[in-house]
Formats: sequence, structure tokens, C-alpha cells
Amino acid sequence: MSKEVTRHCPNCKTEITVIFEGGPQEEDAIKKCPGCDSPVLFCPDGYILQAVTPFAGRQPRGSSSTSKGFNYYQRRLKMKIFEKTLGVLGLSLALMGMFSIPASAHFMWVNVGDYTPSTERPVKLTIGWGHAFASPVGNVLYKQQGLDKIYMFDPNGKKLEIKPINEIEFKAEGPLKKEGTYLALAEKKGFRSKTTKGGKNKSKKGLQNVIHCKKRIQNAKAIVNVGKGGGKIFSRPVGHTLEIVPIEDPARLKEGDYLPVKVLYNSEPLRIELYATYVGFSTEGAWAYTAKTNKEGVGRIKMLKSGIWLIKASYTEPYPDPEECDEYLYEATLTFEVK
Repeated sequence: MSKEVTRHCPNCKTEITVIFEGGPQEEDAIKKCPGCDSPVLFCPDGYILQAVTPFAGRQPRGSSSTSKGFNYYQRRLKMKIFEKTLGVLGLSLALMGMFSIPASAHFMWVNVGDYTPSTERPVKLTIGWGHAFASPVGNVLYKQQGLDKIYMFDPNGKKLEIKPINEIEFKAEGPLKKEGTYLALAEKKGFRSKTTKGGKNKSKKGLQNVIHCKKRIQNAKAIVNVGKGGGKIFSRPVGHTLEIVPIEDPARLKEGDYLPVKVLYNSEPLRIELYATYVGFSTEGAWAYTAKTNKEGVGRIKMLKSGIWLIKASYTEPYPDPEECDEYLYEATLTFEVK
């Protein structure tokens, strides 16, 4: 059965109408945006999976027309499409600057009700849980499922207790009376195995027909500035296995500035891809900005808009016992507000 869908180009917001016949990814799933000529990749259900940044002025060497440029980037996207077993479509897309979507499962982040609270009211938090950072009040972890730890550090590095107040919200132990910068942190870990009968939150042991297993270690951090903020707690590593550490205070930045961050793995600098976005950029999982860290583990994210931002990094390593699991997946997120 054919299906007509209309989506908006993540680059220029022009409407794109596509007709699918069902089945696996077809060649015509890569469409040219009529507004900016960017190649846009759709999955079979009509959702945008990848849109290459407009390449006016960035055409491949030897190309003399926009059409040739489109064909070049179209071929680049096609080379990255592959089908997994059992009809599951997997994507490994070469990221080309901004406006990209890496293939990913649910990830975790910390939502803060007010990133710049006064000293009079307690700070409330939720734990974000989803494929996309579309809204701070959208997808949240329900009943603290699988959450191992949630806590805060005050400007002096003192650990503060955080308690649940209902099925989705948490609250600091009391009003944060001292002005300065605070950190809110959450930790979650566990096995996730994909089998021929679906996903299981278990290792391989005791399961049959396991396709792949991951031991996920997820760490989330949010920066909260009480009053006028201040202090250096934001730039201090907290000891997470994979961690994103701001070098400059995001509270001091404005739209158009760059935020330098350092990524640490086991307290050592790590070369890695960073993904960043802000609330309101996309409801379909697109990332507003990507960057690579250098050998010192430092990367720069441009604050394209004021608002609430999220930066994400992930890293994998082989699991030591292949009979139990296949790999470790470490994930780190950082949320903050840019005025």
C-alpha cells in the first residue's frame, strides 16, 4: 500500500512530500529539498533520518552545478545505508557538520524546572528519557525505572540529597540558599540484549537467540545557577567514566558564542564526536550542531540560539566476557541554559 507523507526539511523548513510503497529502504528515499537543494534521507515510515547541510559553496571538487553537487552527496548518503538481519534497518551515517541524526536508542538527561532559580524555592528535576531532546517536559523516566543515583553538588562541592516527590519529579533537599553554580547528576546502568523475539533488559545469560548485547552506563549532568551563579564547580570533573566538562561557564554565554567542553573517559582526554541541540530545534531527533574533540579532548559547540541546550557523547568498548555481553556503551549528557 502506498503512503504519502509530508515533512519539513531540517535545514530550511520547506515542505517535502514523499510517497512510499512499503518494504525496505528504496533508492528514491533520498529526496532533493525544493527549498535548499539538500539531499534529505527518509526511512520507510516517512520520518527524516538525515539531511545534509546546504552545500551551496561546498560542492565537491570538479562539480560545476548544484545538480552535480546533489548527486555527489546523494551517493555519499547511499553508501551509508545498510540493512540489518531480520528486516531491521540500521544506519551508520557520516556526520557532515550540522543538522544530523545519529542512529541511537533511548538516552538519559537531567531536566531542571528552572535553571536559574532564586534562593527561596526548592529546585525540581525530572529525568529525560527518549530518542530526542524535543521538549524538557516531553519524554521522562517514569517511576525512576532503573535509575541508580540522583544527587547534587553545591558550589563548594558538597553533596546534596535529592528525593522523589511523585512518579516523575524529584526535589532538592531544600531551597538552595547559597548563590552560585550547582550540578545536578543522575546515573543509570544495566544490560540490554536484542533477541529475535525483541529486547530484554538482561545479559546474554539465560537468553536464547541473542543478536547483540550492550552493558549501558549512562551519566547525566545539568548546570543550575542560583541567583547570579558563580564558582568553578561546573568545570570540575565528577568522576563519571565518560564525562562532558564545560571549560567556560554556559551562564556567561549568549547566542552566537562558542562553548568549549572537554570529554574525559576514565579521567583521560578522549577524541570523540559530540552532538548538541536545543529545545525547539526539532521534534524528529535532529541535532542542531556536531563537533569533534581534539587530542586534548576539547571540542567547541556554537550556541546557535538562546534557550535550554543538551550535549551528548557516547563511546563503546568490547565487553570482557563475550558469553555474558558484547560491548560496553558509555553515554554522557550535559544540559544547561543559555540566556
